[in-house]
Amino acid sequence: MERLIWGIIFAILGIACYLLYDPLLFYYCNQSVKSEANAIVKVGKDVEKDEIVRRLMEKVRECDIPLTKDDWEIEQSRESVSIRTKYKEIWGYEYAEGKFLDLHTFEFEVDERNDF
Repeated sequence: MERLIWGIIFAILGIACYLLYDPLLFYYCNQSVKSEANAIVKVGKDVEKDEIVRRLMEKVRECDIPLTKDDWEIEQSRESVSIRTKYKEIWGYEYAEGKFLDLHTFEFEVDERNDF
């Protein structure tokens, strides 16, 4: 009986891990992009806008985030640098060919600024 209970507990934990993998990955990737943007704004006045976008898009491609070069708002001046964008990730599962079950839409924002 004890083995059955432990089997059920591990099955539930396994299912929970499987279901939560994507949402946790969304948050991890968002934090990764925020971290990159934060690192860029610290030295941003010395970096050209094209280089900023290239570095951000490299991180976005690593994480498979639905953003394009045009989605970024980058402002540079002698006094400050700011990087902003918003995007959505859809959590769901494909249950048949071409049919997708949308469980939740996560909204993320990157808003990093540094004043010199």
